[in-house]
Amino acid sequence: MNDVISSPDVRSALRRRKRLLVLLPWVLINLLSAPAMAQQLPEDLTQLSLEQLGDIQVYSASKYLQTASQAPSAITVITADEIQKYGYRTLGEILRSVRGLFVTFDRNYSYLGTRGFRRPGDYNTHVLVLIDGHRVNENVYDCVLLGTEFPLDVDLIERVEFVRGPSSSLYGTNAFFGVVNIVTKEGHSLNGLEVSFEPASFDSYKGRISYGKKFSPLEMLISGTFYDSRGQTFYFPEFNSPSTNHGLAQAADEDSSQRLFATLIFRDLILHGVLSRREKGVPTAAFGSVFNDSRNRTLDERKYVDVLYQHTFAQKWTLNARVYFDQYHYDATWVYADAVDPSTLIPNQDFGRGDWWGTDVQVTTRLFERHRVTAGGEFRNNFRQDQYNYDPAPYTEYLNIRRDSRLWALFVQDEFKIFPNVTLNAGLRHDNYGMVGGSTNPRVAVIYQPWEKTTTKFLYGTAFRAPNTYELFYAATGLKANPQLKPEHVRSLEAVLEQATGAHTSLSASLYHNKIDELISLQTDPSDGLLQYQNTDKLNSTGLELEFAGKYPSGWEGRVSYALQRSKDRVTGQTLTDSPHHLPKLNLIAPLLGRRLFAGAEAQYTSRRKTVSGNTVGGFPLFNLTLLSRNLKRHFALSASLYNIFDKKYLDPASAEHVQDAIQQDGRSFRVKVVAHF
Repeated sequence: MNDVISSPDVRSALRRRKRLLVLLPWVLINLLSAPAMAQQLPEDLTQLSLEQLGDIQVYSASKYLQTASQAPSAITVITADEIQKYGYRTLGEILRSVRGLFVTFDRNYSYLGTRGFRRPGDYNTHVLVLIDGHRVNENVYDCVLLGTEFPLDVDLIERVEFVRGPSSSLYGTNAFFGVVNIVTKEGHSLNGLEVSFEPASFDSYKGRISYGKKFSPLEMLISGTFYDSRGQTFYFPEFNSPSTNHGLAQAADEDSSQRLFATLIFRDLILHGVLSRREKGVPTAAFGSVFNDSRNRTLDERKYVDVLYQHTFAQKWTLNARVYFDQYHYDATWVYADAVDPSTLIPNQDFGRGDWWGTDVQVTTRLFERHRVTAGGEFRNNFRQDQYNYDPAPYTEYLNIRRDSRLWALFVQDEFKIFPNVTLNAGLRHDNYGMVGGSTNPRVAVIYQPWEKTTTKFLYGTAFRAPNTYELFYAATGLKANPQLKPEHVRSLEAVLEQATGAHTSLSASLYHNKIDELISLQTDPSDGLLQYQNTDKLNSTGLELEFAGKYPSGWEGRVSYALQRSKDRVTGQTLTDSPHHLPKLNLIAPLLGRRLFAGAEAQYTSRRKTVSGNTVGGFPLFNLTLLSRNLKRHFALSASLYNIFDKKYLDPASAEHVQDAIQQDGRSFRVKVVAHF
């Protein structure tokens, strides 16, 4: 490791880190001396009491607005105010703060774990992610991009809704363990021009320029973001030999992205557009590629246009009709040594191309005063689901798959007010997939409020996940196809208690049990040593989640949560890989100097996890701190964040495509952020 510290790149990076750390006290001194200015934000959630936040309207649980306490699920809402005060930089960091969730990073992509469940080789296919109700999961890998690869800048998020439990009765495939709906800001939220700039560790820089305005009856928002990072030099002991640079991966961790987002609202029509591109160097020599070659990298591009029509007829019938067009492009370069002459390096090209359009329609109405009925349908035409793999020189083709598919679905849901304090919510959806057939999934919820401030929910539901074209047909770079894959299924039981313990505090508890069948996992076939996706696992997952939250008029707020979870194979009794048993978390926001300054502190602990090879990585605590001053000299806001304050060294379990059993994560890092509003 002395070689690592003595290298010129690392010495230079350390000098830059020290200079920026020296600047932090100066930044904070200026921040503290700034005049206090009261913040005026449209639709500001910061002034709401906890009781009012409990009644905040959420959409994604039932596909219409309702209070969180009446939703047929346990729901967590993270607001724009929290995102700013805790210094969250990515969607992955936002979700990592939610009780029961954890995130794993393999130096290329971020992966979400839900209630003790995350499978090797799974690209976030078991949680459905929506942006303003638009499906983000693409149509080749079903993946969701959570880190710097996520197509939306977190500064444009108004709130994040996380709905726990199976939701295929409304959303179909991928809504297996939950649904994440990101609600974006609208033009009036900015009401002008906003510019931000963020220098950070590892020679990282991010800039954003946004403009939003409401010109009745027209409202618009347009925003562009760039991000660039040189990354770090890593030491991997698995490659510690002279032929592989003594395990040092240099200039192989860079990361860059560009994003464009636009919203246009005209009366009952809402148009959303997204264009994003992210390129990431991969330092781990994944999929057997050559170690320490800076050409190993992935490129992800995501685009869509979504037009939504919303109208209420005769103050009774609400119609939502959506039409959209999406594209997803994945490009990867993996450099391999020639089998005959290892000194000859061959860059292999791996591509995925997905194009699709679709439409969905739903109608919501009240019947006989006690019923709120929602019914609708969806059609999606995946007219391109292509995968390619080849060596360009000399040209050698390994994979050329050109696929297309279609799906349609019908669903109905009824919210029946049996008594003033008892509600029955029942729904059913049937999906038909051209490649794997049909699936029908129900959901039933009984919501009982025995007292004004007490809500209990008893939930049952099923969900499915259809195998994607990558799992079914990919056969290159050490993987082989399995067109016989079946859909995964889960049956879930859950009991929820939500108790207001005062005007400013509340307690919530969830007890759940999931039974999972036909789970798709990436396995090594002993007959040929190749990786293949197989329906091999039958799992039981049981857990308890507790959370106590408080929000006071003085500006103090926070939450403390604990998740106990056990996920085991029903046949072998073995615990799943990358499945922590304990996830305690603490979040605290404190107003300082008469609310001229806010401190957002976060503490998280992830218990030990099993790796693919059967080893264990130890548990670890993380502590983050953000100091924020808003409306600095009327038009400016300034924040400074430290992540992993105590420089904890920790590892995340790796998937089977890596030689490493576990992968090193970031030590201490920082970010300074300046926002100007005009």
